[in-house]
Amino acid sequence: MKRIATLAFRSNRGRGTWIILLLSSWMLIVIVLGIGVLNLRQHNVITQDTQGESNTFLNGILRGCNGFGVRFVLIEPDVLSVIEGQRQSVPLSARNHTAVAVTADQVEDLMLALSRLKNQSSTAWSMSTSTLNCSAGANRFIRESLPCTLYASKPAHLLLEMNGTRVHVVVLFSRGSFYWTAPLSSSLSHLLNGTSYGRGSYALERFVIREILVISAGPVDVPADIRAFLFQYGQSEFIECDPTVVDHVSKLHADMVPRNTSKRDQLWLKDMLLVKHTFESRGRHIWLFDGTLLGWSRECGFVAHTRDVDMAADPREFSEEFTNGLLNRKESFKICIYKINETGHVAVEFNLYCASIKVDVFYVVREKDFMWTGYYGSTTVYRANYPLVDKLCSGELVGHRFTVPCNAEEIMRKEYGPNWLKPVFTGSWWNIEKTNYTYDYKCYR
Repeated sequence: MKRIATLAFRSNRGRGTWIILLLSSWMLIVIVLGIGVLNLRQHNVITQDTQGESNTFLNGILRGCNGFGVRFVLIEPDVLSVIEGQRQSVPLSARNHTAVAVTADQVEDLMLALSRLKNQSSTAWSMSTSTLNCSAGANRFIRESLPCTLYASKPAHLLLEMNGTRVHVVVLFSRGSFYWTAPLSSSLSHLLNGTSYGRGSYALERFVIREILVISAGPVDVPADIRAFLFQYGQSEFIECDPTVVDHVSKLHADMVPRNTSKRDQLWLKDMLLVKHTFESRGRHIWLFDGTLLGWSRECGFVAHTRDVDMAADPREFSEEFTNGLLNRKESFKICIYKINETGHVAVEFNLYCASIKVDVFYVVREKDFMWTGYYGSTTVYRANYPLVDKLCSGELVGHRFTVPCNAEEIMRKEYGPNWLKPVFTGSWWNIEKTNYTYDYKCYR
């Protein structure tokens, strides 16, 4: 038996050699393909499975518009989360609805491309639009901050639909230093209610883009730093200044509310933007607070007689590592950290001494039904109570995007009382109480 087996092996040795070579080749192909898949993932290739089968319509729109030189930026949060690796798959709610963006200067080419695609398509699909409201009755801050004569007749939103699949094209307008999206018309607002960009207008910091490849659709752009984009998207719903309030306060208190932005304000903005970037680039939330929030809410600017800037942050995001990171920056910060002895709360307030202004960053402590922060006398701690801030939004302060509480007016009424619209030279808090707390503090340079 051994001899027969040996002969059999020898007689088929040539065939066995070919089989071994063939198997080796297939293994090599599998390894190469495996490495290729890894490389594709590193280069952010989205397969049809990632997008969902129903997005053939999206692929056709992307491919067709690319042919006209129109490049979309993918801004759908759920899809970006998958690309970034924060989610395993796209939620069902997002598979039939995708938000993409174009900058306002591409709108004319986009409309030409969509018109051609619609005429050439063998399957019927619909297009609804919403335009920018620049009429005399529109908010004057919109009219003053945008070239309305250029954009008034052009779409600000487009909703493309085919067989239940929808593509929401959001137009990004340059407004000051940030991107801004216009409010939706009533008809589109109803159709897009509950979607990622369907709740009004939004504000996003200008972002760098990079290209990824969508199989069968060609290239599409995404924010270069997806994690940072998703962070700011969470606080991007935009609250417009109310010109009625601003004009009312200006007329009644013209001597206390300057109409024009002063040189002081520009210097302060530079330092405020530095502090904001320092927090947000590290994934920490920071928003306008106290007198600075009052100035934004009431005057769409700074309170004329204020002497510092107030901002707030979440103590759950505080760490010694973060403090050390601030101290190691090339900018000169002086940081004073207050600690209330009896409660154990740390980092209640940062005093950041920048080039032109002191920025007070209050770490607001959350309780079950309210929030509070401390104010420090020579020996006494005063506790100021505020309504809970459950959601953060965006607002414009002298041409820049800053984060504000979505319930800013509720906070102002609690802090400054029912006459919060009336400017006064001295602070008068309605929400402050004396405590028996003691405190220690330490300053760093």
